[in-house]
Amino acid sequence: MKYNAFAKVNLGLSIVGKRQDGYHEIETLMVAVDLFDVVEVKETSQGLTVICPDLPDVPEDCNLAYRAAKRFIGEETYGTNGFEIRLTKSIPVGSGLGGGSSDAAAVLLAMRDLICSGGRKTIDDLTHMASEIGSDVPFFLGANSNPSLWNAALCRGRGEKVEEVKGGPFWLVTVFPQLSVGTRWAYNQWDILNPSCDYKTHVTYGEKRYKIDKALDAFSQGNPEMLGEAVFNDFEMPVGNFYPEICVIKDALVLAGAYGACMTGSGSAVYGICDSFEHGVAVKQRFLELVPNKIGIVDVKILKTRG
Repeated sequence: MKYNAFAKVNLGLSIVGKRQDGYHEIETLMVAVDLFDVVEVKETSQGLTVICPDLPDVPEDCNLAYRAAKRFIGEETYGTNGFEIRLTKSIPVGSGLGGGSSDAAAVLLAMRDLICSGGRKTIDDLTHMASEIGSDVPFFLGANSNPSLWNAALCRGRGEKVEEVKGGPFWLVTVFPQLSVGTRWAYNQWDILNPSCDYKTHVTYGEKRYKIDKALDAFSQGNPEMLGEAVFNDFEMPVGNFYPEICVIKDALVLAGAYGACMTGSGSAVYGICDSFEHGVAVKQRFLELVPNKIGIVDVKILKTRG
């Protein structure tokens, strides 16, 4: 059973505050894009194995796809002795595009289709599992379904509360720097800058709500110029303090002709908003002329939002 595991970008990401359970309350406009890993699940004679030639050194228990399979198997008894999960990676690790979470969602979908005859597992059942594996995984359940249940959503809570939105399409000149940013580390840096920020009493919540609404409005109207002015990410300051190349890339994308630029997720990828593929090609070419070689750019892709 094979699924495409799509990447996402955050067109707005607000960290409302830290919760008593240690997680962070967020609001984010999350949109799937046309970059994907391929996840294949098949029955085997014994055990549970994850094969990922692109990431040979990642321990299985640190792989969200493995954790998703273990979680699924924990609720069912099957007439088979094992499973093999093969991941073919295209989404860069530590880029903020949600590759690990998307792979996990694709595993849940594939295992349901492979071994749950008669529809014993609904999307609600899978969503409950997904929220235990990772905050972004519920979004990817809908984005990776065939056909998709949604391609864009406003996600709240830890990110697990998903409300479909429609808009676009947009083209994104997406820059991948030669650095990997961990989500937990990024949240720790945000906590250092916001030591007493309880999400229930956060005084700037109204301002944050306005910023999300502005991004939602621009997205739903399909207006790239408005969206370029509206995109934002609360991770940019704490991550940018350690990695100034993030700001250099953002500035260069705008100078190259993008309507606006923003980091996605906890980084490190940065995208610039364009209104067409041709616009994206022009921005990419100009960007590559502008950025200094010492920045360490691994790749620049023109991605389109799905929808």
